[in-house]
Order: sequence, then C-alpha cells, then structure tokens
Amino acid sequence: MVNEPKSNRESDDSKPTDQSTTPLNTSPIGDIKTAKNPENKTKKRSKASQYAQYIVGRLVAVWRLLGMVIRLLDKYDGAITAIATAAIVVLTFVYVKYSKRQWEVMRDQLSITQADLRPWIKVEAEFYGPLDTKLPLVPLQFTATNIGKSPSIAVRIGVRTFLVTSSHNGLYGEMRKYCEEFRNTGSVEAGRGAILFPTEHTIINKVREGYIIPGISPDDLKNYTVDTAIGKRIDLWVYGCVDYVYGSEQRHHQSRFAYRIMRLINRPPLPDGIDMIDPKVVVPPEKLMLLPSQSATVEID
Repeated sequence: MVNEPKSNRESDDSKPTDQSTTPLNTSPIGDIKTAKNPENKTKKRSKASQYAQYIVGRLVAVWRLLGMVIRLLDKYDGAITAIATAAIVVLTFVYVKYSKRQWEVMRDQLSITQADLRPWIKVEAEFYGPLDTKLPLVPLQFTATNIGKSPSIAVRIGVRTFLVTSSHNGLYGEMRKYCEEFRNTGSVEAGRGAILFPTEHTIINKVREGYIIPGISPDDLKNYTVDTAIGKRIDLWVYGCVDYVYGSEQRHHQSRFAYRIMRLINRPPLPDGIDMIDPKVVVPPEKLMLLPSQSATVEID
C-alpha cells in the first residue's frame, strides 16, 4: 500500500494554536490622553479663578478704603488743614533750632581756628627804680611779648594808678572804662605803637615810647589812706591794658592787667613779711612786690 503524502492543509491544521497571545488594544493612544486631561484642566481653571477673585477682592477693598479716606478728608477738611498747619509750624521750629545749632557749631569751630592763628600779647611788669610817692610817676616798666602765631601791629600800653579803701573800691570798673577809652584813641594809620612778630617783645617804660605811668596825686594821698595799727598806709594798685590790631581788620584787641604793689618788711626774728606802702618811706625796687590780679588777667579779647 502506498502511503500518499498528506496535503498541506492537513499539516497546517495539525499545528497547535498559541492561545497565550495578548490581544492588541485597538483603542487609539490619543484617546488615553484625552481620558486623563479633563480633570487637570478643571483644577487649573479653578485655581486661576480663585486667584482672580483674590486680586479683585483686594482691589475692591483698597478702592473702598481710598473712598472712605477721601470722604473723611472732605468731611473734616478744616480740622485736617489745622493739624497740617500745626505740623508745619512744629517742623519749621525744629528745623530753625537745628539750623541755629549747626551755625553755632560752625562759628565755634571758626573762632577756635582764628584763636589758634592770631597773635596774643602777654604783659609782664617790673620795677626799675625806687618808689617815692612824692614823685609824679610810678617806676614800672612793661614787657609786651607776642606769644601768638601771627604779627601784631600798633602795640600800645596804657597804665593808671588806683588807691583802694573800703569806700573807694571800684578798681575793675575804672579799669574797664579806661581801657575802652584807650581802645578808641588808637589809630593804625597814625603809625602809633610797635610791630611784634611771633616771639618778639618790646620794653615800654618812661624813657621808651614816651609812656609815663602817672604817680599818686596829693588829693588821693589825702583822701584814700588806710589806718593800720602801725600807721597810715596806702593800698596801691596799677591797672591798664595793652592794645593792638592784627591782619587786615581794624578792630582793636586788648590784654588787661592789674597789680597790687606791696613792700617786703623785715621782722626779725620772724620771717620777712609784706605790708602796704608807707607814703612817707621811699621803697627801693628790691623791696617792692607785684601781686597780679587773676580777675583782671582773664579780660582779654
């Protein structure tokens, strides 16, 4: 018996079919995305709407507040104007006070600078001869020294005597009056006085520059003596001022002074002491003392 070959159909049908094959998803990809997006878009639209409502709410609140402020300003415009005017007055007062203080500080700084650069005249006195109350002068000579940092011109000195008693004690008033008169008699154009550069000095006495210190008048000796346990005495003072100018200004500056004249006395076995002047005694220069007054030396300008 002859075996005939099986047909291809029978061969193909005899092959097992793979049942595990995953069926294809025929849904379009675009449909999957479309299924997810609607929810996200809804949330975004909700947030945008909420933010817009928030902004609009704030704008409305600001607008209402602005309207309320405008209505209040319109209603109370008189009071607000008064308050504003008062505030302007207060601010103006504060500003003026502050400006004045600033000006004072600048003025003080300028004064300090000028004081450091200007000349200053120091005066020292000493006796060059005996003191005799019967003579028409007091034997004093003065040394004027420029201790400043710039030249001084028209340096002059004026001196007067004064007897102090309990009823005649206006020494400093007399000094101020005399020095002001002496200031007004100075003339730079007339060329009076000396020129002193820094550290230079000049000696002024009865011989040089024609300055003579007036003596004690007989009337003063009669009216202004002091009674003490050891006899009549005079409380003799000399006062005056040195007058000068500097730079281009014509204003006169002064250094004022006052000295009390005393005499040394021997009191053995006690130490030497001091006493007022005995008008009947001629006192040699080595027995004379000058006691400066601190109240007068501070009067400088």
